[in-house]
Amino acid sequence: MKTGLVYDPIYLEHDTGDHVENSRRLVEAISYLKETGIKEKLTCLSPRPASLEELETIHAPAYISYVKSKAESGGGWLDPDTVISPKSYEAALYAAGGVLVAVEAVMKGEVDNAFALVRPPGHHAVQDQAMASAFSIMWQSPLNLL
Repeated sequence: MKTGLVYDPIYLEHDTGDHVENSRRLVEAISYLKETGIKEKLTCLSPRPASLEELETIHAPAYISYVKSKAESGGGWLDPDTVISPKSYEAALYAAGGVLVAVEAVMKGEVDNAFALVRPPGHHAVQDQAMASAFSIMWQSPLNLL
């Protein structure tokens, strides 16, 4: 079974400081995959930025513009539990695009399944607003597939 892994250091640029959803999660996950030799068994998939057209299939153009503007002006809180940094918008483009790359690779038969180790995680928004408690779709862990 061939498992794809989407990861890129751009995801560490979504800097949430001491917030529970922070870059240390990815640092630790990648370290574990390397230390155990699991990463060598995975097929690395390079993310790409999602296009504005792709983002607009989910999010309202005004919300996309708001998040981009908020990031470009230094970041801050989108709601009481959702914080963004100056690089969060760019990281989010690659997070959304990375998930699309994973889906495309599975659909094309390049891999049997994929795990997108991305940030921001994508569960903090609905069509037109941040929403910290929104339901998150989780991909099956590659650790269970090897």
